Amino acid sequence: MKNFKLVKTTAALALGASVVTAAVVPGATTASAASKYKVSNGQLVNAKTGKVVKGYVVFKSKLYYNGKLKKGYKTVGSGKTIKLYYNGKLKEGYKTARNNKLLFFNGSLKKGYKTAGNGERLYKDGHLDKGYEVYGDVDKDPSLYYNGYLKSGYKTANNATLLFYNGKLKSGYKTAKEGTVLYKEGRLNEGLALVGGKLFKDSSLNKGIEKYEDKFYFDADLANGTYEYEGKEIAVENGVEVGAKVNSVEAINATEVLVTTNRTLSKDSAENVANYEVFLNGGSTTDVIKSAKLQADGKSVLVRFTTPAVVNQSIKVATKASLLTGNYEKLAAFTSDVKLFSDSTAPTLKSVEYNGTNVVATFSEPVTAAGNIRVDGATVTLGSAVEDVAGNYQYVLTSAPTTAGTHDVVISQLKDANDNETGTQKGSYTIVENAAAPAVSKVEGVTHNTFKVTFDKAIDGADAVSAVKNLVVKKGSNTLASTRVTGVLATDKKSIVYTIATAPTDEVKLYGDNETTANLTISFDGYKDANGLLGAAYSGNVTLSKDGKAPALLSKNLVSVNAAKTVVTLTFDEAVDAVTAKNADIVIKKDGIVQSATAIAKPAVADDSSDTTQRKVTLTFTAALADGDYELVLPKGLVKDKELNDSVSDTITFKVSSAASYFVPTVADATDPSNTIKVTSVKDFTDSAKNLANYTLDDAALPAGTTIDFVDDKKNVVITLPDTFKVSSNANYKLGISADVKNVDGASVAANGTTGGVFTKQVALVDNVAPTLVSAKLVADTTSTDKFKTVSLKFSEALDTTLDSTDLLKDFVITINGSEVPVFSVEIDSADTTNKTLTVVVGDNSTLYALTQPTVIKVAPVSETGNTAVDIKDVQGNALTTGTSVTATK
Repeated sequence: MKNFKLVKTTAALALGASVVTAAVVPGATTASAASKYKVSNGQLVNAKTGKVVKGYVVFKSKLYYNGKLKKGYKTVGSGKTIKLYYNGKLKEGYKTARNNKLLFFNGSLKKGYKTAGNGERLYKDGHLDKGYEVYGDVDKDPSLYYNGYLKSGYKTANNATLLFYNGKLKSGYKTAKEGTVLYKEGRLNEGLALVGGKLFKDSSLNKGIEKYEDKFYFDADLANGTYEYEGKEIAVENGVEVGAKVNSVEAINATEVLVTTNRTLSKDSAENVANYEVFLNGGSTTDVIKSAKLQADGKSVLVRFTTPAVVNQSIKVATKASLLTGNYEKLAAFTSDVKLFSDSTAPTLKSVEYNGTNVVATFSEPVTAAGNIRVDGATVTLGSAVEDVAGNYQYVLTSAPTTAGTHDVVISQLKDANDNETGTQKGSYTIVENAAAPAVSKVEGVTHNTFKVTFDKAIDGADAVSAVKNLVVKKGSNTLASTRVTGVLATDKKSIVYTIATAPTDEVKLYGDNETTANLTISFDGYKDANGLLGAAYSGNVTLSKDGKAPALLSKNLVSVNAAKTVVTLTFDEAVDAVTAKNADIVIKKDGIVQSATAIAKPAVADDSSDTTQRKVTLTFTAALADGDYELVLPKGLVKDKELNDSVSDTITFKVSSAASYFVPTVADATDPSNTIKVTSVKDFTDSAKNLANYTLDDAALPAGTTIDFVDDKKNVVITLPDTFKVSSNANYKLGISADVKNVDGASVAANGTTGGVFTKQVALVDNVAPTLVSAKLVADTTSTDKFKTVSLKFSEALDTTLDSTDLLKDFVITINGSEVPVFSVEIDSADTTNKTLTVVVGDNSTLYALTQPTVIKVAPVSETGNTAVDIKDVQGNALTTGTSVTATK
């Protein structure tokens, strides 16, 4: 293909539509000498003979034919020297010839580029251009030509930076390359644009998370999921950012449920069993939660409870508003739908391995029994779980051999809590004989006063004292008292963490004045493995360091007030010790007013003894705090970290309220086809109860046209579904009410008045679909089988069998062969137990009509033929659809 070219030009001249079609006259004589021809009496003649010159002759720039000036258009010559004449003279201005193939200017081929025909054609040196050509100022309004004509259809040009349609830059947005490249007004798009439901960034499909107008997109489509955006984590559903919440709950096995959220969770909060409740078989109190384990995705938690669920037993799971994200934002309290537990999957053996102490089998779920376990043909028993925590399915195989070599394992009749039994499972484990004595892998500082000794294998001993002998810790040449150094042997016996106690009276101080590091020499011996192989004596150095960073509140979102309103709990970003005497310096403000010690006594400051991380401190008041908004100014040095750094001054705020945080509304079912749903609160609703966006029906927005109004008072709100929302039969629909619906006390609608949770209820809606006439059948009369007077009408649903209106007969218009006949009677067909059939007698109950004549039954609209109301209705009172007609069959 010819390379595209850009020709910069002034505005193109629009040429006329007339075209020269005369043939070229290559043999015309050109008279250069005045003596050969002359003009006599308006004719070109031979200068010598006086005879009229025959054929074409150009004389003094004029074209003659048979002695006379040539009328009309005529081309003369060929190639680059071809000329165009008009009425014997070179044609002035622009003119095309030869069916628009040539372009002349003042009679000669036009040099360079030029458009003609209102820009429809492009010429180069007087000839239609060849191949592709971009003509015009590319920065303004260029055109694309192919073989001299505007290129039809779509075509990119200028290294695909321009998109043309029918030779002109394509207006508006248009994609190319199978929807992956976007043009705007014929040029590569710049900036964000949404086209065809796809988000483009500049000319390419968007990559990553991006906000456009009021929606989020991931790559080119509406975002759904969790993303990092502008330095923070957000959760998005169908392009809309949503708050932190539980997405789903799923029973994994008989004693574990998986709680999945839309945000990354705080590990401490996620693994706090107090944040979960599991209700079995309709129980009103939670089963005991054993453990909670944050999963690798950071957004889901495996929760283990105590009592195994059995098949077809109901499970309901609740999470509390104290469950926090990684940024310490509260997740909305959540209560799942009641689900029936189902378990038909048998456990399977995943692996068997030797952990240095025991042989451990890992299964696909918790197991309760095994019919038989053999290792190398000898029977062993299924021991206890290695650890009774969520997600751990490891069990010790008691008495399994621990000698070097490969050992074959056969397990049969393995069962879970619901007695699902698997077939024979096989596995193996290999123990490599290790004749090497244990050795120290590394010694490293952990905190300002702890260090860790790691071994290359498990060492023997019940505790640190029995596992390691002759431990000596020196600072320089000074030995620290052995009573100051205590160790904890790890469960796997492969490491010991030693803590060095410090006190102002220490003879050898761990840190001297202004010191931030402590260089220690460590030596010990006497450690051995389970086979009695003794490790070499160790001597080495370790450096401990303390930071100068002041402890600070981890998050003010973690400030909590207990139910008795007497204890405020603070959480710091590292282990701390409370400075009890600092309570006198706490400033207490209630509703913006400083409170004296007489009004509110200063709280006692203490470490939270239940917190193993030592990061929590309690402020305990002598009496319950009254309702109000509180601000506490915490003094510098309220706590000290383990390096004795004072905390900085800070301020916390919290609200104390006797009003319930949650309330459970009552919902009344719809009772008629108008399908109004009444929601009632003990206390007045706020106007939030009238916000359509705060409700869902079957997990979707309320149908368009729904209205919500207070009725009688603000304790009752009525949701009226539109007539366009069709309920084909009486059925339950799931109504959801957002926690954004509040009462005058500020409490939110919830599934539970104590723990909250999303409120949902199955509400009954009433059939509002009108019955329709489906078909009609002529019933042959018993006295004359080719005639009828009775018509059987079939309807789409069961009808109300009460047919006592005097206006009933006017519900139908019946014509036979185009002539209307009266309706004598209408009755329910007792032979049809579904009540979907009417028997209609026409005429006067005696006249018979031919079965062969076309009979049409129409449901008469109100006011037609005097019909004042449609009396035939379904069992819900929906009147028969009018205006429909059917032709009866025999």
